[in-house]
Amino acid sequence: MKKKIVIFFVVFLTMFVAPGAVLGQGLKGTVKDINGPLEGVSVSIRDNSSMGTFTDKDGVFRLEAKPGQTLLFSHTGYKNKELLLNDIGEIEVVMSEDRRGLEEVVVVGYGKQRKMTLTGAVSSISGSELTKQLSPDFGASLKGLLPGLTVVQGTGMPGDDDAALYLRGVATTNGVNPLILIDGVFAEMSRLRQLDPFSVASVSVLKDASATAVFGVRGANGVIIITTKRGEAGKVTVSASTEQSLQQMAYLPDRLPSYEYVHLRNEALANDGMPAEYSAADIAQYESWKTGKPADSYWYPDNNWVAILFRKYAPLSRTNVNLSGGTERLRYFASVGYLTQSGLFNVEPESYLKYDAQTKVNRYNFRANVDFDVTKAIKLYANLSGDIERVNNSNLLNGQFGFATLFVNALTSRPTDVGPLSKEGVPVYMNSELQPLSAGRIVADKYGTGSSYGDLNRSGYTLGTRSGFDGKFGLDYNLDAITPGLKFGASAALTSLGSTRMTASKNYVVFNYQDITLNNEPRRVYVVNRGNETEDNPLSLSKSSASSIRVNLQGQFNYSRNFGKHAVGGLVLFQRDYWEAGEGSGYEAPYLPFNIIGLSGRATYGYDNRYLLEFNVGYNGSEQFSPKKRFGFFPALSGGWVVSNEAFLKQVRAISNLKFRYSYGFVGNDLLGASRFLYLDNVVIGGTGLYGADVPTLGGAGNKINEVMIGNPDITWERAKKQNAGMDLSFVNGLSFTADFYQENRTGILLRPQTVPDVLGLPQDVLPVLNLGEIDNRGMEFLLGYKKPVTKDFSLNTSVNFSYNKNKVLFYDEPLRGEDYVYRKRIEGFSLGQQWGYRIDRSVDPAKGKDGSGFFNSQEDITKSGLNYLVGTPKPGDFIYTDQNGDGIIDEKDMVPIGQANLPNISYGMQVDIQYKNFDCSLLMQGVSRSSKYYEGPGVFEEMGSASFYPWQLNRWSAERYQQHAVINHPRLATTASSSHIANDYYIMNTSYLRLRNVVLGYTLPQPFTKRFARSVRVYVNATNLLTWDRLKMDSFDPEQANGFVYPLMKNYNLGVNINFN
Repeated sequence: MKKKIVIFFVVFLTMFVAPGAVLGQGLKGTVKDINGPLEGVSVSIRDNSSMGTFTDKDGVFRLEAKPGQTLLFSHTGYKNKELLLNDIGEIEVVMSEDRRGLEEVVVVGYGKQRKMTLTGAVSSISGSELTKQLSPDFGASLKGLLPGLTVVQGTGMPGDDDAALYLRGVATTNGVNPLILIDGVFAEMSRLRQLDPFSVASVSVLKDASATAVFGVRGANGVIIITTKRGEAGKVTVSASTEQSLQQMAYLPDRLPSYEYVHLRNEALANDGMPAEYSAADIAQYESWKTGKPADSYWYPDNNWVAILFRKYAPLSRTNVNLSGGTERLRYFASVGYLTQSGLFNVEPESYLKYDAQTKVNRYNFRANVDFDVTKAIKLYANLSGDIERVNNSNLLNGQFGFATLFVNALTSRPTDVGPLSKEGVPVYMNSELQPLSAGRIVADKYGTGSSYGDLNRSGYTLGTRSGFDGKFGLDYNLDAITPGLKFGASAALTSLGSTRMTASKNYVVFNYQDITLNNEPRRVYVVNRGNETEDNPLSLSKSSASSIRVNLQGQFNYSRNFGKHAVGGLVLFQRDYWEAGEGSGYEAPYLPFNIIGLSGRATYGYDNRYLLEFNVGYNGSEQFSPKKRFGFFPALSGGWVVSNEAFLKQVRAISNLKFRYSYGFVGNDLLGASRFLYLDNVVIGGTGLYGADVPTLGGAGNKINEVMIGNPDITWERAKKQNAGMDLSFVNGLSFTADFYQENRTGILLRPQTVPDVLGLPQDVLPVLNLGEIDNRGMEFLLGYKKPVTKDFSLNTSVNFSYNKNKVLFYDEPLRGEDYVYRKRIEGFSLGQQWGYRIDRSVDPAKGKDGSGFFNSQEDITKSGLNYLVGTPKPGDFIYTDQNGDGIIDEKDMVPIGQANLPNISYGMQVDIQYKNFDCSLLMQGVSRSSKYYEGPGVFEEMGSASFYPWQLNRWSAERYQQHAVINHPRLATTASSSHIANDYYIMNTSYLRLRNVVLGYTLPQPFTKRFARSVRVYVNATNLLTWDRLKMDSFDPEQANGFVYPLMKNYNLGVNINFN
């Protein structure tokens, strides 16, 4: 019965993917290899691929054809072949094996496996795909390319644009980062930014327990394995690539002109019962900007502070040179790279400031991988890499907080604010007299605030240098002399990181204007903001540094051997990790070293390339836990059935591979953020005080004892139980499909107790952490691909990946809220990061003052509603909220889940590569769905900063617009926090988006023009983040970013050239 079901399933699919499999008439032929007839070979006519067929079990095909046509022959594991027909008769074709296709391997934990025999959930991509993505951060270049991998780039800040990576979502409230391995050695997430994509051979993503169990306490969040390129025996090859780009902010907030601003400001004041700020005379001055001839452009300006603080374009350049080659005994690969990137800030010239205030990154990379065969049995290898990154910034931009300050000022500074620089001769009032102010001094508004332009340019600069060195030295020893298939390997790796920061800071003078009366005449003058100082201070220098090291030692035995139809394999590996975090790492007790030891094992068995079985195990010890809880055992079992190798499926000639997979196992997580030694009590000596100097018997010299934290010697790692069911399907016509369904149950998540009575007498952050939490995480992944040379000159390679993931908190020790709460729990039973807020009532009930708009349109409507707001005092134009519990009060008890969690449930990507003669074109679409964020603060609420307004607020409620029946979807404008400016289903927005991530158009120059110096020369243009479609209510923010106060992501317009030298 099982066989019949499988046959029906694959035949049903074949009806859709192989319509050309119907045998034709006319031409008859036989296809074979050196061993005899070949079944399932695709035979088609060039330029008419719909006219095709497949060979039967005897290698025979029939096809309607005519002389002069070219036949195309293709089969999995064989080289494609073409044949020109001279006449119609019986022909014979001999195909040769393509060993690369048959033996395609995938990098897995501490080894490699043939893709055909893989039973775990592993996705991979070649390094050549990554070089198409123009991103200064290597992690960001993975976006949209691999199913199950969600990449979120929160900022585009040069030198600080690290992307966050999530494998199959999030299943814990503690460390969520996947384990990163570069050539088998652990790497911090931040190290991905320094990695040169031109030196990468492949990236593998390990997702289920079978693939990650060997990593034990570090594998629960998945593993990303990056393998760099190695040399091959043969002639020396040299290749070079260089790119020149222009960057532009993908999203840049729009600001309203001053002549619109003054009306909106007065309206907001009127809504709150306050007098107008701008008189009719003031408004007339600003209205003159509409004519293009402002009456007084200096004192009544129309300043767009976004345009003042940011420029439109900035350059980015990237250059790489690779060299590889060697002999049969010595092989080498070397790569050098250089990247330079500038920021998008409008800064004053270095010749004027005497220092550079612009953000700039200069990065230098080097890598050398060498393999040396000492004998036929012994191979030595060395992997060496280094990088230096120098980041220059304005002193204001010393970290993301500084940029947030600048961006908030760009969003909230008024267009009516004078500045940022004085003009020659404007009056300044000093020492009780008027004096002329010279041009180019920093000026600001009349409210006594500082100047973001001055902070950017006149506060000094910082120059940071980061350096890193990675060295791995190893030995591979073939022990066939003892028993065939046995190998031994050992390696030692060292990573050394260092950083220095020089800060040159200074204070500068700000002049604020004021309206004063002088000699009975109104005058607008400047006053000095900082005492009587009129000159900027000189630069003051300081310097800091930090360093860290990491050592990894590995020793392993590998075994792989075939006994007839039986294939067996095994792995035993021991490793030790030692590292020191150093200053500035954020860890508690950073100067105490970290230690992890582990033993990993793998056993594989295959029968006749049909039935596959694999057992993986990790046994690890982590110093995060007490000696009695330090070691953990993490087993996983997986199996596979290659149905396409069964005799009963051979009759379905269109299928080249069909495999079902299943895995079940356990992995762990010891990532606890910056916390360490949570199993120990933390008791410190405090200062003198109530229990010290105040106690006479202590002689006035006593100190308090502070209990900072109670340790828990029984804490241990989080444990993840994972299951995965998958299917791999491919057809001889180039179509392939992979599906995975998974479930993870994460238990023992470390939490501080929540349900603790107040009478305990200790604050919650002192209580011991416990293995309490439990989260369920499940989802599915699909990958559909098509790769085929359609004709001799035209080939198509396309893929679509889709991932769905959803987690649910099963236990969090969450206290139960009162019975009058509509939801008594807001963590348990929901996804991590679920958004909560007030539901706007858009029902129609005239007796309650509701007309379906969701707004109170009059004070009478507020009275009719009978609602008592404890979240602010509603006024006409504010939202009507649903009284969820029916108590007549709007308060936090009425909050409900709105939208989704902040991490997307769905991520997807589509890639298309087309080759036509010498032209190539590549396109990548990437997107996410089912995610929500609460937008608040500057750029959203108009009362922030010095009061600001944005284009999306033009459809606001006002009494006049309501009476005119205008389109209204935004609440009234306000001058202070209002009942509308809280989390509700207006400000909690859908952050789904679809982005044209990358598009490339290239052309390879004809060889007659380049053969004297190069094997090939390719020129290309490409653009990244070119278009984005989203569902936000405003155009100011990128939906991918956490908020609007970080450096936006970049659009890139690029011109490049690749040269492969002779």
